[in-house]
Amino acid sequence: MRAATDLLARDAGPSDRVRARLAVLDTAGQGLTGLDEMYAHAMEDSEGDTALRAAVQLRLAVKYVLADGDPERSRTAAVESAALAASMGDPRLAVQALTVQARMERASGSRTRRPCSRRPAPWSWPSGRSASATPPRS
Repeated sequence: MRAATDLLARDAGPSDRVRARLAVLDTAGQGLTGLDEMYAHAMEDSEGDTALRAAVQLRLAVKYVLADGDPERSRTAAVESAALAASMGDPRLAVQALTVQARMERASGSRTRRPCSRRPAPWSWPSGRSASATPPRS
């Protein structure tokens, strides 16, 4: 935490600040209350960087359900994170976001949406790999 704070105090670039903030948020565990400013700055600094924006959206999805008790906002952030991850070809992050989305849909008992687990994957698999195989690592 101190290393991240030191980095944020220096004249670091936006991507380094986002990574430092993500590290702080990841170490917060379930103690996500009171970190709204950290999320807001991470969103600002991740603008224009699809990979970082997808990662921030995934952290927000977790925060919305754990700290705010808002599964619909969580699902919305997870959908955004999955779309961003898929657009840049990161199946690992997309799967993480789709998992949050599926959990929120199941928890809310949503019958109005087609379950995300029944939709085609938002990325294409490299030739020779099946959809049941582990997603390739980036």
